[in-house]
Amino acid sequence: MPPKIERDGDGSYLYRWDVREETREMGDDMAPVISYSYNEVRVWPTLTANKILEACINALWDKDVEQKKLNDYNAAQLGILDLSYVESYKTFLNERKALKDRVDSDFAEWEAAREDESVVVL
Repeated sequence: MPPKIERDGDGSYLYRWDVREETREMGDDMAPVISYSYNEVRVWPTLTANKILEACINALWDKDVEQKKLNDYNAAQLGILDLSYVESYKTFLNERKALKDRVDSDFAEWEAAREDESVVVL
C-alpha cells in the first residue's frame, strides 16, 4: 500500500487518499498483479493539514463550485429555486467535512510517526 504522505525527490510532499487495491489477472501462466488507484496532490513545505486540505479541495472542486452552491442554497432559502439546491449544498458540505476529517487524521498520524522516528535513545 502506498504511503498516505510521502516526501518526493523535489522537496514537495505527495498526499494520497481514497487508496483502492486492485488485482488484475495477467494471463494463464502469470500471477495476478496488485496495483493501487488513488487521488493524489502535491504540496510544498511547510507541510500542514490545512495546506493539504486546500490542495485536495482544489483538486476535487473548481474554485467557484462552493460559491455557486452557496448562492443556489441562498436562492432556495428565499424561494427562488427549489429545495433540492439546499440538499446539494448540504451534500457538498458533508463531503468537504469528511475530507477535512480524513486529512486531519492522516496528518496527525504522519506527524506522530515522524516524532517517533526522531526520538533519540541514549
